[in-house]
Amino acid sequence: MYLPFLRGKQFELLALREFAKEINGSDLICPVIEPVKAEFKGLETAINELVAQDVNFTIVANPVIGEIEQPEELLNFISNHTLLKTYANFQVGLNSVSEKQIARHLKLLAKYALHKKPLVLIHNDVIEDEEFVKANLNVGSVKYHVFNNSKIKGRRFRRLFDSTKKITLDDLFVIKSKNADYLIQEDEFFSDEYLNYEEEGYIGFSDFLTIGDNYSDSGFLPYAVAIHITYESTDGSIRIRHFVSDTNDDYSDTPGKFAEALEKLIQFIPELTIKTKAIKEFESFHRKGHYPGLGTVKKLSILHHLELMRNLLTP
Repeated sequence: MYLPFLRGKQFELLALREFAKEINGSDLICPVIEPVKAEFKGLETAINELVAQDVNFTIVANPVIGEIEQPEELLNFISNHTLLKTYANFQVGLNSVSEKQIARHLKLLAKYALHKKPLVLIHNDVIEDEEFVKANLNVGSVKYHVFNNSKIKGRRFRRLFDSTKKITLDDLFVIKSKNADYLIQEDEFFSDEYLNYEEEGYIGFSDFLTIGDNYSDSGFLPYAVAIHITYESTDGSIRIRHFVSDTNDDYSDTPGKFAEALEKLIQFIPELTIKTKAIKEFESFHRKGHYPGLGTVKKLSILHHLELMRNLLTP
């Protein structure tokens, strides 16, 4: 089972909306959404599509990044969403950092009548008080315990929890300070977690896709355009290739830079064992000489990774 971890930014939500039709009723891929915008219109549209396609998903009620500083408004949105009132196939997620924080948010769930919903705890730090853990976190209402591996290093804390509920979360995408830096290493290992998570004692795995955990909401024209595409390697692992423009001296002519990066992707496509709908859309842009905008490029990179994982996990 794969739990892709997405932030509620525009093109991540658009990718999720499109992908919802691909996983209709399946429990192989169960997205986790951590909203980062104080305006919920895009989130609502995405939720409507996920519900329409009977997708299992998690909404994180206490985001640790973005514009939502207090969870009450988001909890109010979730509890009053017309479709979610009768939809049973979703969970409420909570970021767990400290005893004080998690105790407060558990009380808030009760206040907004969400305490009976299945709960997903995202562990971002070790809680030392084992009695508190047993009484409040290792309880039946928790469906999954997601361990952020970049923040939870030891094994002792993980052993406190039911082995039938453990999910491993990795930050796999290597962030560079600028896109041109991906020219230094255009192809690299991404993950083999889907092959190994069960042997490691987990029932599922999660990652931040081709975005990474490093959240930024700043927008600017890049000197270089990069298209990040994951693919199945000959040994079954997942690798990622960065297709980067070559004319990177300034931020002019973004469409031209995209065309340079896209040409490199087109040349690589015959090596792909799985050709997704997202890849076909990139091919269409190439045939038409069309520049769709950097947001759409990001959306298609996300969508391709989701499609790739669906294919790899489907028996």
